[in-house]
Amino acid sequence: MSFPPHLPAPSCNIITHRKWQRIKILSAAAVFGLAAGLSGAAIMLGWIWPGWGGGDDWMVSRVNNSWLSRTQLEERVRLEMVDRVAEVYARASNLRGVNYFSNNDKVGEAMVVTSDGWLVMYFPGSIAGYKYWQVLLNDEVYKVTNILTDQNAGLVYFKLAENKQPAGRDGTQFKVVSFENNLVQAGDEVYVLQNNDWQYAIVKQLLPKAISVPHLDSAPVARYSLNINVLAGEIVIDKSGKSIGVVAEDGSVLPARYISRVLSGVLERKIIFYPSFGLEGWFSFEQPIAVGIESLKGFLVTKGSGEIRSGDVIVEINGQIVNEDNLWYNLNTTSAVRVKVSRMGKILEVELKRK
Repeated sequence: MSFPPHLPAPSCNIITHRKWQRIKILSAAAVFGLAAGLSGAAIMLGWIWPGWGGGDDWMVSRVNNSWLSRTQLEERVRLEMVDRVAEVYARASNLRGVNYFSNNDKVGEAMVVTSDGWLVMYFPGSIAGYKYWQVLLNDEVYKVTNILTDQNAGLVYFKLAENKQPAGRDGTQFKVVSFENNLVQAGDEVYVLQNNDWQYAIVKQLLPKAISVPHLDSAPVARYSLNINVLAGEIVIDKSGKSIGVVAEDGSVLPARYISRVLSGVLERKIIFYPSFGLEGWFSFEQPIAVGIESLKGFLVTKGSGEIRSGDVIVEINGQIVNEDNLWYNLNTTSAVRVKVSRMGKILEVELKRK
């Protein structure tokens, strides 16, 4: 016996058949709803916690770049740094009327720190011939009009001369480098500009010790060491393009905080200014200090001035235990401060004026 094709077999229960149809529809809806919910949650997490979603700082795209090798600096950051880092040459060579720049004449790389053309570079040598310097930045060549030296840090700050602009065009506005003013940690990944390329490196450790002690109370102290050999003057950045410092003569990295600290004086007064008591010595985190059986945290004075003598230990400044950061902050913001001094086992309170 044959049955009409649109009817179920006589043995099929119509109620059960309809229930199975509903279950299939509900299952499909649940699967699609779950997928949509997970996608929405991922988008929200990417905005609330950018690091989870692949984002980082202003230079880093929000695309998850896990497919890139971690040793490669993101291409967008590379392009951004081209406009912010200049090559400095002692002079230009000439061949039948054509100027060119020899690697033998290269002074180093410099970072743009103001939109009107101030740059900074590690260069502890003589600047007597700076008027002949040629600065190559973003496919243009500039001369130097003004220069300031920071002998404490081995840095030079210099101003680019304005090139002639076409009629009706305003002066050039430069893109500036941003600085990471907090000290980085051991194990952080960084990139060093060497041979016109950004080389991957890792911070080995923070070196809380000056190149030579004793030294001026507000002179730069901290340094970083890297896991690779680097040349003096090279620029070091993090993966977002912020400068963490420049390489010093001994191969250690001078932190960018020392650039930021004096930058306002360079721009506003055209001077390198280190607020200071005029004392020489060292901090306890550079070389431990002890009086009798007691270890002290502070600044040991080796060359005094005024009421402070050689052998005094400055232990507090405006109620804070003395270290490099709060000493700098207090001296930079006030002209007179209250300090506690340990002298021959006794604590004295003295008011000192900034020099």
